[in-house]
Amino acid sequence: MTKNMQIAVLGAGSIGSLFASKLAAAGHDVTLVVRNDARRAYLQQHGLVARSRLSGRARTVPVQVISQLRSVYDLVIVAVQRPQIETLIPLLADNESRAIMFMFNCASGADRWADEIGPERLLWGFPAALADMRDQVLEYVVVPRFLRFTQITTIGRIDGRSTPELHAIRNAFDRSGIPTVVHDDIDAWLKTHAAYMAPIMAMGYVPRRGGMGPRFTRRQARELATAMQAAFTAVRATGAHLTPANMRLFDRLSTPVLTTLLWTVFCMPMAKRSLDSHSGAAPREVAVLLDELAELAARAGTDATPFMRLAGRVPARV
Repeated sequence: MTKNMQIAVLGAGSIGSLFASKLAAAGHDVTLVVRNDARRAYLQQHGLVARSRLSGRARTVPVQVISQLRSVYDLVIVAVQRPQIETLIPLLADNESRAIMFMFNCASGADRWADEIGPERLLWGFPAALADMRDQVLEYVVVPRFLRFTQITTIGRIDGRSTPELHAIRNAFDRSGIPTVVHDDIDAWLKTHAAYMAPIMAMGYVPRRGGMGPRFTRRQARELATAMQAAFTAVRATGAHLTPANMRLFDRLSTPVLTTLLWTVFCMPMAKRSLDSHSGAAPREVAVLLDELAELAARAGTDATPFMRLAGRVPARV
């Protein structure tokens, strides 16, 4: 790949807009594929506006805006929600771009669409950023490299190989201000992340408590802890190892300790805001992820009840 890449970003929500703005500002030739008419009209008139929550500065980045993916690129980033991908698979399969990187939650297997996309072209990436759209303006914080022990943006191939092409993409992300690491088992990483995040996102539909206090009661925090532990158990029982290391630490905590940790974390304003943002925008995604985790549990013979109990709170199921 050339130093400056031709990149298409399919999906102009918060994550797609973040990657498009960062990569374009770094000098890459970025095209944003926008299916939403209102969002596309705004971008064509005003450009891609992004504001850092750390500095408070806003920046307008010019990007090409189109409605359909037609051309061939070095990389296509697919930044959509999990339930939206099925309708896009035929389009992506027909496109002859060099690499297709999926960037969404998935617990059903990193190789699920390998036959359609092609195992050599199919890549996965997962962003480590807090990003929201506010009146068509992206507001964001990117997780810095010194927090690698928690999670920074992670990419990988379904076969685990570390190829020059993959490292070129990592370098492009790094140089654009998105610290990135290559993982050699992206399937296990995705399943672990879903086991961690899906119960949290489902708990986001618990009615908010008034005032500045905790987001959850102790009982609700315990319910979240047991759901997360059951999801981790399902992933491990399939033969996948929990990764990265901080997720294995969560898995080793006793239920009382994990309950206290989760209760404490969701006392923090940033954690509460992130929870509301993730859950409010993606009820169908939460429902799909819980179903995928339940399928893992069924195949492995483990109990899905603790996390499927949360599914009743998700609006997509009501």
